[in-house]
Amino acid sequence: MKILQIGSYLDPNLVGGAEISAKNMATILKNEGHELYSAARANSTNAFSTRFTKASDRTFKFENWRPYEPVEPGAKWQKPLFYLQELLGHLDHGEFKRLVTETGIGLIIVHSIRGIGYDILETLARVNLPTVIFLHDYALVCLNKGRRRKGKNCIGTCRHCKYIITKNREHLNKITKLLLVGPSNYICETVK
Repeated sequence: MKILQIGSYLDPNLVGGAEISAKNMATILKNEGHELYSAARANSTNAFSTRFTKASDRTFKFENWRPYEPVEPGAKWQKPLFYLQELLGHLDHGEFKRLVTETGIGLIIVHSIRGIGYDILETLARVNLPTVIFLHDYALVCLNKGRRRKGKNCIGTCRHCKYIITKNREHLNKITKLLLVGPSNYICETVK
């Protein structure tokens, strides 16, 4: 089977646990005889749009611009712009679908979307292939991914996160074969 792994960063950029998990998953799947493709974020000049392009035989790129890298904390002035781009950025759904279809992808595995933008979920709904999303954090239900703010756990859900939850639920409910995988029942139930 041809499998596409999506992540903000992927091997060889092993910046954290999600990327290491993606590499381990790729190794296991390759050993089982599957063909692995990857799609990671790449810098460009597109501030509110993300282009999906083929970089090499088995590598795709989500090209866009962010004021800082997703793994960096970012300055105070940069954060609102970064989050605005995450929420309002647009991915070319047609180009994604065309390249995925031409390649013959049969399964999509998502490890992280930070820096790619939430619009990737609408794109996945439009493609409607079997999709596995690994919950390495709370990105699907929390703008800052950790359900923490100013060093404290979030007690409720702020208006920004309510917007994200509503938008993500709408798109994820359209994927007929969706599996959420997390390291604990707690994260799975919280996101569910």
